[in-house]
Amino acid sequence: MTERHDVVVIGAGNAGLACARRLAAGGHDVLVIEAADRVGGRSMSGRFGRLWYNLGTQYIGGIGTPAEALAKEAGVELSPIYENCIALYAGGRLVTAESGVGFLARLPLPLLDKVSLVRTELGLEKERRLGAKLTGSARADRRATLDDMRFADLLKDARPAVRDVYRNLLLMMTGGEPERTSAFLGLLFTAGIGTPHGENHPPSETLLAVSGGTAALPIAVAAQLGARVRTGTPATSVRPGPSGIEIGTLAGVLQARACVVAVPAHDAVRIAPDLPEPVRAALATVEYGPFVSAILHLRCQGRGPWEKLFHVGAVGLRFQAFNNLTYFQPGAHDEAVFLAFAAGDLARNLMATSDEDIAAAAAEDLARIFPQSAGALMGQAVQRWPHGLPFWKPGTDAARRLFRDLPGPIFLAGDYTDYPNIQGAIRSGQRAADAVSASLRN
Repeated sequence: MTERHDVVVIGAGNAGLACARRLAAGGHDVLVIEAADRVGGRSMSGRFGRLWYNLGTQYIGGIGTPAEALAKEAGVELSPIYENCIALYAGGRLVTAESGVGFLARLPLPLLDKVSLVRTELGLEKERRLGAKLTGSARADRRATLDDMRFADLLKDARPAVRDVYRNLLLMMTGGEPERTSAFLGLLFTAGIGTPHGENHPPSETLLAVSGGTAALPIAVAAQLGARVRTGTPATSVRPGPSGIEIGTLAGVLQARACVVAVPAHDAVRIAPDLPEPVRAALATVEYGPFVSAILHLRCQGRGPWEKLFHVGAVGLRFQAFNNLTYFQPGAHDEAVFLAFAAGDLARNLMATSDEDIAAAAAEDLARIFPQSAGALMGQAVQRWPHGLPFWKPGTDAARRLFRDLPGPIFLAGDYTDYPNIQGAIRSGQRAADAVSASLRN
């Protein structure tokens, strides 16, 4: 007998689960199927004894956002990440942003590079403020203009060392290089480099860490959905049928009145051949930047010099960033857990390297920043993400609107349809749920 539901959601990442939760709350009979044997997608966490770590996504959206609301509804504990706990390692020196005052001036750069950095950031901030002041069609036109430009075009007058600072930041946040990322996204995701802040920063822009690891959020949402989430069930096809949508799986065919495809773009175009051709063509153009994550479990003797730091950006090393995950786990003074993070070409260079060599390279880089960590490695974990984050190529904003405006009965959700982060994924799932509900009422 054929199994039927109001809605089948394909993919149990943050987008798919947020979508299913909203649909279930609206009284719809929803089923989520997931190819993997776990939920969460690129939210992957683990433990070394009492200490948790993240191998994938690191934080969710800000205070007052849909991501925070979903976490609260799921009973997940959150901790704010203020920018007074960040630092930058460059030129052999570590510069912290505890006060924010004179941060740019204290960077270990030659005077001409410092001047270039200040001028570049002032120019970018002018663009951001202009965009914020515009309204209506003028704002839309400016966004379209910036979307057609490369972020590298806004950095063309910057000195090479300054371009490297922005390159590192953009890769960490979006997975794309300045030459391949739209100026609109680059402006958005590099905001604040010149004005590190503390607790007075706008709450919606204050990132939140998930206690227990970012995977705790999708796990909690899946637990609320219970038997409506089915892992180990890959979808092989999504096609219209005589009685609605037919979703092919290895165990048989599911039928639904509507289907939300909440998987990466390259998987969506593969399993949904009957999407409108313009949508399929746009899906085929979505690119993902690679990431490599290495977790370092360290033995400590007392409090380390990293105790008050969560994030250290690094210029000129094999990894672009280090997150001190013990920052959110007080009391662990005899051990620490760090995430070493590489994106773009640095990640591509590491993809074929063994786990042991990746961890060794990460430990060596960390020891350059914090010499006290040398020889303290107790354990390691490595994860390669060939399709880490979907970055916005110039001229692709219209495609994202196309993904969001489908009339159904097949809908799309995922961070490639919104901003490339958990916040974007959750928002896309909830938006798809609202579109499905509207279509089922008609």
